Amino acid sequence: MKYLLPLLLLTLAFPSQGQRLRRLITFFDSTKVHRREVYTALVAADTVPQGPYKRFYRNGKLEQQTSFTQGKRDSAYVEFYPTGTRRLEATYRDGIRQGPFKTYYNDGKVAQAGFFENDEPNGELTYFHPSGEVRLKTTLVKGQPNGPLKALYPDGKTQAEIGYVEGQPNGAVKFYYPNGVVQSEGSFTRGLLSGPYKTYYPNSQIEVEVLADKNGRGRYRSYYQSGKLQTESIYAPAPLVQRPVRNALGDDLTKRVAPPTGTSNLDGPATSYFESGQVKSKLTYRNGIPTGHGLEYFANGHLREETDYGNNGRDRKITRYQDAEGKLVQAEEQFKNNRPAGTWREFYPDGKAVRKAETYGPSGRLLGDRLTYFENGQVQSRQPYLNGFMGGIGQEFFASGKLRKETTYVRSQIQGAFRELREDGTAAVSGQYRNSKQSGVWTYYKEDGKTIDRTVTYRNGLLVDGAAKPKAKPRPPLKRR
Repeated sequence: MKYLLPLLLLTLAFPSQGQRLRRLITFFDSTKVHRREVYTALVAADTVPQGPYKRFYRNGKLEQQTSFTQGKRDSAYVEFYPTGTRRLEATYRDGIRQGPFKTYYNDGKVAQAGFFENDEPNGELTYFHPSGEVRLKTTLVKGQPNGPLKALYPDGKTQAEIGYVEGQPNGAVKFYYPNGVVQSEGSFTRGLLSGPYKTYYPNSQIEVEVLADKNGRGRYRSYYQSGKLQTESIYAPAPLVQRPVRNALGDDLTKRVAPPTGTSNLDGPATSYFESGQVKSKLTYRNGIPTGHGLEYFANGHLREETDYGNNGRDRKITRYQDAEGKLVQAEEQFKNNRPAGTWREFYPDGKAVRKAETYGPSGRLLGDRLTYFENGQVQSRQPYLNGFMGGIGQEFFASGKLRKETTYVRSQIQGAFRELREDGTAAVSGQYRNSKQSGVWTYYKEDGKTIDRTVTYRNGLLVDGAAKPKAKPRPPLKRR
């Protein structure tokens, strides 16, 4: 919600000597055609709004209107959509919201209705569907839900039933599918799971089952829709996932309540399975965060990935494997504080020959040379990086080790000289790039590398002069991945 008077200093509570009531207008533009605000104010050394106030959209439609007394809102306050229909209405007394308020959909239908008491939402709060049917009802105390909360689908069927105490779910919690089938159910004490909790697929098959005791700890199991076991572990107490009300005037409480699948705060060893029953992963959790050594598998039982976790899951060392016997390495990666770190490598199918190597600096950005290799171990390309940007001379090579191309980069833009050579070392092409586009005169050489075959001219990447296009256009230089 936008609030008022970016150009004014609202400081005085009472008029001082010499203040006069004046009508003021501000504008969007210097030509003073499009009004922004129209109001009256007591003006002297300071400017204090006094009396009616109006604010406009650039299109001339009224955006908000109210009235001030000694610099404070002190009347009905109304906001409008750019179309002219009401968006919000409330009442201020001495700068504080008091009494009933309503918000509206842009077609004019009521979206929510409630009450303010000393600038905090209090009492019954009701949300409506765009069709006009009740969407949610609850009671607020100092801005937080207390007592029963009931959410409804547009056809009037129950969507959720939750009891609240001081803004925390307390007691039985139930969610329903639109057809009335239970979607999830459990018991909470001041926001913590304190009994069994289950979620269901639309066919009523159990999706997640937490057999928690009164302290919220117990066995955790999840299932495929077929009924086959998916994951098993231990559940530790955790708050119901939601967010606090920060601006209840326009805050949708249906977005605060637990998601239908609940929370999965695993604690201890956890094993997941493919639907075939083959082990998919083995991990260890501490309060919902992976820790220690984790293993993941292909559906055929081959090891897929090994991960060592540290620093509450923010540091990870990962080794990925080919889908083959013998643990043939596919890639090695590292993260520190959830940023890429150290040297990353990719390997050819033999698990030994390096395909690509690159290094990440402390900021998590590429630093130094990114190298790719032919399977025989020869360097295929070399691209320098600085703080995540390609820079300097990028090179490509033949499998024999002979230079093939050189390209100049500045902050990942191709800038300056480019040349391409044949494997015998003779020149094939030379030219310039500007802002990653071919520019100026490009020269193509015959097989001796000295005799000019033809020249062409480019401007901003477009051919503007040349007898004929090259028979073989040079391959594009390295691109950042």
